[in-house]
Amino acid sequence: MSFLPNDPIPVDLSRVEAGYGDHKVLHGLDLRVESGERVVLLGPNGAGKTTLFRCLLGLVRPHSGHVRLLGQDPSNERLRQNLLLHVGASIEAPGLPAQTRPAEYLEHFARLCGIPDPGRTARAALRLWELPEDTDAQNMSLGQRQRLQVARSLLHAPRLALLDEPAANLDPSAQESFWALLDRWQD
Repeated sequence: MSFLPNDPIPVDLSRVEAGYGDHKVLHGLDLRVESGERVVLLGPNGAGKTTLFRCLLGLVRPHSGHVRLLGQDPSNERLRQNLLLHVGASIEAPGLPAQTRPAEYLEHFARLCGIPDPGRTARAALRLWELPEDTDAQNMSLGQRQRLQVARSLLHAPRLALLDEPAANLDPSAQESFWALLDRWQD
């Protein structure tokens, strides 16, 4: 059951002020992202990119202004779980459990998302993102771990992807390959 409007605006922020305690990080931010758009946020560490993502996911409640994700308020705890079924998110550099193999990791998340054939879906994602199935994730390069997190966030074919520094830890040629893979996923 989907409660989302037929064609909601994926991201709509108006006059958002947000931060942590008395420390404001976002100051009067307006942002609107239409369906089909790809937006890249650039800025130095501490500029507020991750805080913005946390507001969009309902993890940080703005001090003022409004945040709408797919037409809904993500800070509404009653709606958040269903809303986030339509969003794929990878924030910063999340850790991976020790002695976890990429296939197991993605299969676990596929089950959580209710994907009918989680093993097949996990293996297809590993092939698409050019990742090994059976290597201990802790022994993978930082770039491979980052791609694994992106693969996890896109596993359930979300309507919206929020990827925080998705090409971090990749050398320039690997970044080019990453963006090409993201294009393939988006098609």
